[in-house]
Amino acid sequence: MTLLLAALAALGSLLLGGRLESAPAPVQVTEVAPAAKLVVLDLVIDLEGLGREVTKAEQRALLEAAEKVLVKRLPAVKIFPAEDKKTGNPYLRLRAPEAAGFTRERLIELATAAGDLSFQAEALSSDLEGEDTSLDRERERVESWRKQHPASPLSRFSSVADEDGGPHPLIRWAWKSDASDAAKAELVPLLRETNPDWCFDSADMESFWSTEDQVGQPALGFGIEKDRQAAFKALTVHYVGRKFAIVVGDRILTAPVIHGPLEAGGVITGGSFGFSQQAVDDLVTVLQNPHV
Repeated sequence: MTLLLAALAALGSLLLGGRLESAPAPVQVTEVAPAAKLVVLDLVIDLEGLGREVTKAEQRALLEAAEKVLVKRLPAVKIFPAEDKKTGNPYLRLRAPEAAGFTRERLIELATAAGDLSFQAEALSSDLEGEDTSLDRERERVESWRKQHPASPLSRFSSVADEDGGPHPLIRWAWKSDASDAAKAELVPLLRETNPDWCFDSADMESFWSTEDQVGQPALGFGIEKDRQAAFKALTVHYVGRKFAIVVGDRILTAPVIHGPLEAGGVITGGSFGFSQQAVDDLVTVLQNPHV
């Protein structure tokens, strides 16, 4: 299971030749139908991220598991198992119609997002009092690692041990951006929860749905499983007055200040720039079909 999770979390790290391609037009007696524009993306297992040798059979098994998730996530996308002729490594080829609203960036996001939602307080300097580190030192660590691994996802840094230059056990990093420009994204330190009852992820969610915020903008609704609602209320009471990040993968959707307890669920808004309706619909799709 650990191998499966590691492989699926890194599934989109290596992309072989994502591009636009035209499908062959069917030949008819009197006319030829125009070719449909397709976004084509090849997905392979990130072998380096697994940290050990993986047989071809294991790779195929991992991709088969991923394919089952992607079929549910992307019903309009054709998925074909394939094999690299030079290396023999298996991969998945995805063909998505532009007419269905697919771009290369959107297809990558939908295909590779792990679908793991979590709730974490933004870390403060006081959270590390008594520890042999500081937020400034932790930021130096993550920035140094990013320079050495510019193509690696931020989640891989989280798996590096503290003694090997990874983050302190109390700290996790995520990207925060209110704008669509990725260059403006900011690295934000989050506090890892030490109370296991206060650790929430997608498995603790009863459902997700598309809704609207107080001013009628698209928003994401979520409900907490009944047997976890008391713990969720205790968690939010504990962090009243602090920024509370709602995170999907390595990305902070929003980080509102907690003004009072939450229990049964809530509504996630898109910050000052807001969500588009498509962004909300895609989030619902990914979160309802996580890579687990």
